[in-house]
Amino acid sequence: MDGKRPILGAETTGRSRSDDRTVESNEAWWWIGWFGGILFLVGASDVALAWIPLNLGNLDWEFGTVSASLAALPLVTMGAAAMFGSTIARGKKAATGVLSLVFFGVGLWVLASFGLFALDIAPAIRAVGEGPGRLVLNKAIVKTSMMAVLFGPGYLFAGYAGVKFWKGKSNEGN
Repeated sequence: MDGKRPILGAETTGRSRSDDRTVESNEAWWWIGWFGGILFLVGASDVALAWIPLNLGNLDWEFGTVSASLAALPLVTMGAAAMFGSTIARGKKAATGVLSLVFFGVGLWVLASFGLFALDIAPAIRAVGEGPGRLVLNKAIVKTSMMAVLFGPGYLFAGYAGVKFWKGKSNEGN
């Protein structure tokens, strides 16, 4: 196969495979991966800056930093997913292996950060009491918990899938 794919929808509009608007699929995947890298770096820098300067032991700082970090994960994840899809689509096993290690690291970091956050929940509730800030606190607890419970295992699974591809045991066609 020549690696060229018709533009999306060409089959349903009656255009032929030889339409001059076809694209080289490897080039398209390269651009998706490149833009994904930008999204990943922007999101990761947001997460990293939240942790500087490190102030472990300060419950307010821990609670706010973990909440802000996990709230930034959607951008990081969209970028990582684009890079991951790009490396797999282009058959770049080494790059997929590196991303798998990154995914394992991020997954473990998410779970460890959530553990730190969970230790701060009871003191935060006591500090806020039943005042007007309680609703905001409850929303932060629910949102951060959802992010951790979904992103932590999600990243670990993506790491596993990448290792499976890297070892040549992907489920092609499934």
